[in-house]
Amino acid sequence: MPSLKNFQPGLLGWFQAFLQIFFFLGLGYIAQRLVAVRWEVDPMVWGCSAFMGAALVLLIVGQKGQVAGDVLRRPHTWVFGIFLITIAIINTFLFQQITSTEVTLLHRINLLLGFLIGWFFLNRKQGWDRALSALMIMLGVLLILTNIATEQKAFVYTSIAIISLIGAIRIFVAEFHPENNAHIGFHSRCCMAGIVTAVTSIFLTVVAVLIAYLQTLSDAPIAFLPELSDFTHRGTVYGGFVLGVLFVAPIRYLEFSSIRLIKSENYFAVAALTPIAVIFWESAFAGLGLLEIRQLSKIDLLAGVLITGGALLTVYIRIKREMGGHFDLYEYMNKVADEAKDTQRVRALSEETKRRRYEDILEDSMDCHDIVEETMETFQRYVPKVADLLGVPQEVITAIDSDATGELTVKPEVMRTLQRNYRQNVANTDALTGLRNRRYLKGKIRRTIGERKIFSLLFVDLDKFKPINDTYGHDAGDRVLQTVGNRLEEYIDKGDIVTRIGGDEFVLMIYGIDKSTAEETAAEIRELVAKPMELEGIKEPLEVTASIGIATYPEDGKAVDELLRGADERMYEDKSGDGR
Repeated sequence: MPSLKNFQPGLLGWFQAFLQIFFFLGLGYIAQRLVAVRWEVDPMVWGCSAFMGAALVLLIVGQKGQVAGDVLRRPHTWVFGIFLITIAIINTFLFQQITSTEVTLLHRINLLLGFLIGWFFLNRKQGWDRALSALMIMLGVLLILTNIATEQKAFVYTSIAIISLIGAIRIFVAEFHPENNAHIGFHSRCCMAGIVTAVTSIFLTVVAVLIAYLQTLSDAPIAFLPELSDFTHRGTVYGGFVLGVLFVAPIRYLEFSSIRLIKSENYFAVAALTPIAVIFWESAFAGLGLLEIRQLSKIDLLAGVLITGGALLTVYIRIKREMGGHFDLYEYMNKVADEAKDTQRVRALSEETKRRRYEDILEDSMDCHDIVEETMETFQRYVPKVADLLGVPQEVITAIDSDATGELTVKPEVMRTLQRNYRQNVANTDALTGLRNRRYLKGKIRRTIGERKIFSLLFVDLDKFKPINDTYGHDAGDRVLQTVGNRLEEYIDKGDIVTRIGGDEFVLMIYGIDKSTAEETAAEIRELVAKPMELEGIKEPLEVTASIGIATYPEDGKAVDELLRGADERMYEDKSGDGR
């Protein structure tokens, strides 16, 4: 048996899956049925309230997370969330027709569908044990379906088919969600789960309100659709919100986390215990007189044995086979966790490789003419400057620039030289001042954070600059910016960076200084910028001053945009504090 030190990481994913399935999901089903049976609720409005409550808790806990933008841009987020809401709404209707145990047993169809999806679409090897498990589950589901009352069959059959299919797909979407596979902490994972829940619940609420409004315009409202009065029904709103906070929020977090650690197939196997959990909690609540349940029939019991037994049989045979013929649950748990971590690392590398390949394709797609033309336009068609920046003779620049037909053949080594120097000297350079630009700065910050080096950003914004442009013209303004840029570049030490990120804004990136040292540096820069400037053609000296905001890594942030935003905000505080 592996040591406790090595065992703990492997246990975590399995523990989270069991906790989610047996406690939160089992109790959540019972609570959902209590609401559906004892209170007159509208399922769509109840779903809106429940998921908004869950999203609120997850976003409050995950407010320090830094994945919000990425999560919102992923199609995985929207697909997962829409499927999640759909399942919750249909479940609420089902609980009004059949028992919680029957609902959860029928949900196990997603084990069969998960088997088929993994086999046909993901090319995952499925042994005879999975086939036997699928057959047992299918027989169990068929037994329950044949025992459904005739008047309920059409609705139950259709509902179960829909939620089982999208439920199986949803689990794989969670497994392959890029942010879920990233090495992010607890707060970021809560943030991710909260956004997934929030964006879809907001969408659902808008749809529900629209439907309810259209209902008011109809002479014959449809009974099972929401009405405006449902949004003020206390049982629906309060009950849904409380259940969302207590059950939906932890279920969403644990689901994402456990799937990441043990993969979809093993999560499906643990999910086979859901009927057992529901029977346990349903019996407990019935014993307290809070819920009436009918006695389980022999068919229900047989179906439960087939469905649960089929899934557990798969687990047993798989563990025995992968452990070399012996059954060692602890060792298997750690093996699965290690494989999941390796898969995450491979996926992270794959994403990085794809990104780099994409950048390479963009670079290669720029032919010689594109590179030369853009550089010529940037530097006012001054050939000596362009040739110097691109690292080729002036004759080459002139020949490429005058080639209107595109028939000029350039040697591969010349192409590589143009591409390399364009990236280094043009794409990352501010044309007016010759300083590095915003693109270069953000890349440098990102790399430095990866190296965990301490640095400070000094965000410099010029005051009294606009009157110079208005009074003396933009040419004078450009010369002021060039003068300030030269002063700042001469001030910094070798290795530090001065960038112009736009307009009259400069950012200095200085390594190895803390907040107090950065403040002393800012005071010196204010004095340096404020020195009068003698410009040719202008009689009186021109003066500008500077407002400066400081952000230090890692004290003020651990991400590029967070640090730049913090320095920008403090610059405005400095500007308003001085009354500028």
